[in-house]
Amino acid sequence: MDKFKFDAIVIGGGIIGLTSAVNLQSRGKSVLLLEKNKSLFNETSSRNSGVIHAGIYYSKSPNKEFHCLRGKNLLYDFCHKFDVPHKNCGKFILGEENNLRKMEDLKQHSDAISKENLLWFSEKKFKANYPGFSCDHVLFSPTSGIVSIPDLSFALEKVFLDSGGIISLNSEALEIIPDEKDVIEVLVSSKDKFLCTSRFVVNAAGLNCANFAEEYEVKFCKGNYFTCPKLKLDKLIYPIEQDENGLGIHITLDMGGNVKFGPDIDWVDSIDYSIDQKLEEKFLSYISKYFPDIEKYTIYPDYSGIRPKIFSRTSQIKDFVFHKVQNTDSMIFHCLGIESPGITSSFSIAKMIGEEFDALVN
Repeated sequence: MDKFKFDAIVIGGGIIGLTSAVNLQSRGKSVLLLEKNKSLFNETSSRNSGVIHAGIYYSKSPNKEFHCLRGKNLLYDFCHKFDVPHKNCGKFILGEENNLRKMEDLKQHSDAISKENLLWFSEKKFKANYPGFSCDHVLFSPTSGIVSIPDLSFALEKVFLDSGGIISLNSEALEIIPDEKDVIEVLVSSKDKFLCTSRFVVNAAGLNCANFAEEYEVKFCKGNYFTCPKLKLDKLIYPIEQDENGLGIHITLDMGGNVKFGPDIDWVDSIDYSIDQKLEEKFLSYISKYFPDIEKYTIYPDYSGIRPKIFSRTSQIKDFVFHKVQNTDSMIFHCLGIESPGITSSFSIAKMIGEEFDALVN
């Protein structure tokens, strides 16, 4: 069996794997990125809303909060530097009178982490500019935005390859095997099986991340999106009411100005991206609570994505999990349950992984 040696190996060609590979490759090292699909960004990273989050919702999820706040600025910087299409469009958060306490709590927490992250907005002015919505109170997040996910993927891939990185597509990591000599082997299935060795391995396998971390389990949470071609908006709009495992069915935009509603919460046992047309009634019922004028429009199924919700042996963990398995001179760095706000957090997570690599080899 063929064996290849690298300074670092990254498993998973989604946003976390690719940003981590770019960060590691910037050191002039030999970095291998393994992706089991025929292209990068083929699963969770390509099936999301592309929202750049402000980092205001994660008071009980310290890893999400830290990396979203730092990663937001790093992501905007990368987009500016490499001309990745994006918009710092901002986001409105709407609530009724009975939601005022929840909105005040959100504002108070936001002020504690960043004074300019969330601002009160005139409800009258909002309704004048956006008729058809129902609300008594409005917050505005000026640092929220959107990014073109395909363009972000292409830009990262180019930076990685131009700096000497190696991408192996159609290459599924089957097993991570630490040995007694502080060398980690990764068994890979491609056209033929082969072994890769390194002192530093990153598990950024997304939906399959728990395959390499037996202490954890991933459960699939599907989110469906509908589109509304005739509705034209220029800001993201979220209701303050949230689901236990998400931010509720809200309004997002793509770079073409198309309006999307989603995601909902649908726990599934297997990966299936089809959308049941019968969900339309559920979506309309939810949306009408904050946008009664939705009855004037027609919505259509658009796309769906699946989020890797991470569980320990006893309960769900509602935060990113970073789990290090370290010997004297080697490390396996597991990135587990990286869902929303994963895109926004990705550059910050990659920076942390780069720092772990430096600490190991220096």
